[in-house]
Amino acid sequence: SEHNIWFDESMRHTGGTDSKFYAEVIAQDLPTAWVKDAYVYETIPPERLSFLYQYRRARDQSNTNFRRKNNGTVRLNLVLVTSILIKLIAVIGLILTLPITAGRTLMTLARALGWIAGRAGAITGSKSSLYSTTTGN
Repeated sequence: SEHNIWFDESMRHTGGTDSKFYAEVIAQDLPTAWVKDAYVYETIPPERLSFLYQYRRARDQSNTNFRRKNNGTVRLNLVLVTSILIKLIAVIGLILTLPITAGRTLMTLARALGWIAGRAGAITGSKSSLYSTTTGN
């Protein structure tokens, strides 16, 4: 490529390659744009709509994103602890509202729990393997 920006093949099982690619494009002040009236269709396999899949996906996205933003070096600090505590408070709120929302907040809960697990995993050195086994076509 003219600007030496490529999708990172080493991240093929972790996800996050599109986010990293976009960040590198922005870092080089290259133009980006959205197509206003573009139609995009995606068929989501039913197994990707489960609580467990959404938890795992959020966990691995959180882990990969956090590791990428910190150049792979992750350590416990006040900002991280504070953000995890705030997310924990949100989780408690989501759990308490489950009966009121008739379960409509269940996926948000799965993703919030996954986010916390992803950050905690990044601190302990775990890496995402979300796409080592794929679902759908």
